[in-house]
Amino acid sequence: VTNGTNVYYDGGNVGIGSGDSPTELLSIVKSSSTAYDGTALQSGGARLSIYNKNNTTSDTFADIHFKCHSTSSSEARIGMELASVNNSELFFITENSGTLGERLRITSAGQVGIGTVNPTEDLHLYGNSSVVALVEAIGANDSRVRIKAPSDRISYLEFADDDADAGEIRYDHSDNHM
Repeated sequence: VTNGTNVYYDGGNVGIGSGDSPTELLSIVKSSSTAYDGTALQSGGARLSIYNKNNTTSDTFADIHFKCHSTSSSEARIGMELASVNNSELFFITENSGTLGERLRITSAGQVGIGTVNPTEDLHLYGNSSVVALVEAIGANDSRVRIKAPSDRISYLEFADDDADAGEIRYDHSDNHM
């Protein structure tokens, strides 16, 4: 294979590093005892790298594109956007009634947005209709939402709208009262 040429393989499965007959369309296999470290760039583990070499300082991306059905545009994407130099964000795009839209984003600060590309809190749910967070137990199990704070702080359940007024239910851990 030379630069600028395409490689086509029509039929069978492709295995990289497997040493055996691959059982999937693409099988990438590596035996590695490298321990995971979420704070470091690592090599050694089994990894697939998707790399956008453009040197723009923001708004470039690399993603995985999923597509089903040969005559329909049903598709989804999972990718990484370069928010700014040394700051990456993950995005998840799905299709609903023929329209693609970003449904979930994890920012470089670790904030998770569902329905928003700009989450402003650790978990930000946003929608243009009723937004419901459901906690459901099945069988003989309980459901609960736990709001935990240090023993000298306060836990809040806050009710707000677009103005500055907010109501709240609060529990003061320092003297154990509502």
